[in-house]
Amino acid sequence: MVQEVAVNHDGMQYGVELYGNEIVFYRVEKDESGFASGGTDDDIIYNYSITGDVTRSVALYRKIAMAVQTIIYSEGLHYYTFNVDDEKRAAIYERFAEKVGGYRAVHTGDYFYLYKQ
Repeated sequence: MVQEVAVNHDGMQYGVELYGNEIVFYRVEKDESGFASGGTDDDIIYNYSITGDVTRSVALYRKIAMAVQTIIYSEGLHYYTFNVDDEKRAAIYERFAEKVGGYRAVHTGDYFYLYKQ
């Protein structure tokens, strides 16, 4: 069972996790404000927002797609869901979702659903 996959891209750390049946994507950042306790987990920030500062975004997309497939095929659940609230990324993730073997993709609003066939 794989419920979390770390993705390194251009010096940044990203993660793909499974919460129940929902797949989430985030970027791991450090709190540099000085308010957190240095060197502990308190200074780690999980950024779920679109930052717009990603270099080589297609390469990152491919790494995330591989991480998602690792989770899907290792868990073998009957359905998965993930949220994409940006039109540009929704078009990219729709193509990805349609290529996940053994699953049927449904895109409704900001959510994608993958149902096992």
